[in-house]
Amino acid sequence: LFPGPDASRLAADAGMPFLGSVPFDPALSVAADKGEAFVATAPWRDSARALKRIAAGIRTALAPRRA
Repeated sequence: LFPGPDASRLAADAGMPFLGSVPFDPALSVAADKGEAFVATAPWRDSARALKRIAAGIRTALAPRRA
């Protein structure tokens, strides 16, 4: 969609973890413009699944480590 290096490369160059990619989905932008929680209103769409995977990864990374 955009020219130049992809997000995973930019994250690696910055020394940051890559959270994941979200497929382009016009319905996602429409839901965002309406203030709707896309993952709740369209959980079957690939873009909503990708957002859920990213959120799960963030939750895992932020969870306290048990010794």
